[in-house]
Amino acid sequence: MIYITDNACQLLGFKNFIPPFANNIGSGILKGVNYASSSAGSRNETGKLTAGTNIALGLQIENHKTIVAQIANELGGFQQAAQYLNKCLYYVYIGTNNYSLNYFQPELYNTSGTYNPEEYAQVLIDELSIYLHVALQTSVRANSANNGSCVEELNDVEAIFSEKLKSLVDQSNTLYVDSKSIFINTTAIRIDGSLGFRVFASSCCPIKSDGFCIRDSIPCTNRNEYIFYDGMHPTLAANNIIASLVYDSTSNPEVTYPTDIKRLAQLVI
Repeated sequence: MIYITDNACQLLGFKNFIPPFANNIGSGILKGVNYASSSAGSRNETGKLTAGTNIALGLQIENHKTIVAQIANELGGFQQAAQYLNKCLYYVYIGTNNYSLNYFQPELYNTSGTYNPEEYAQVLIDELSIYLHVALQTSVRANSANNGSCVEELNDVEAIFSEKLKSLVDQSNTLYVDSKSIFINTTAIRIDGSLGFRVFASSCCPIKSDGFCIRDSIPCTNRNEYIFYDGMHPTLAANNIIASLVYDSTSNPEVTYPTDIKRLAQLVI
């Protein structure tokens, strides 16, 4: 499945998808590393009882530390690695799974019984703050924190998290003057029929109660007319539109804060 980050990389000029951490070795790491893990969140338990084993954000950052050490080895030292990493863009796509694959599954997780929406949002922000500080201290120049979903009930609760995330971005930019963070709010994007979509309330594939496709089921043949592929993930057609606005949000400034990826990549820090 192609994600928003893949589309954004293409808009930045990358000809190939960034390889995953698991099989990215040697000088190839200098072109980028994908630490993502399907169904993972910033909380260690997120997604595991629903979709199985995944690599939570904390371990993804530990994997990044491993890559930094390898970059230092490739370039001849940590000082050279730091100079190289200062030119890099980091995309942290996190937030939705902590709700859809945790908070909104009370039969599997107790978070909704332990925290109200305001409290849970603050818990997530506190955890994310720690992880982002660790990442920034490992020589991050520019990074984007993303929160996005397209389910209305989920959006209402995540709106609390989004506001706190914007404050975290401001805090990060104040603390780390040699880096620049932005907030991406894909919930501000509205995709309608004028863009060629015809199906808004159904997914391209038949889904189970957990939102994932039924195994061996046959997906729709006209997926370019669907917004959702399964119960949680946009189709490639929808992702193309989302990525273009995340890259250049001139037409909809609410999507990014305080700037977009295009202008973030052009910054001289």
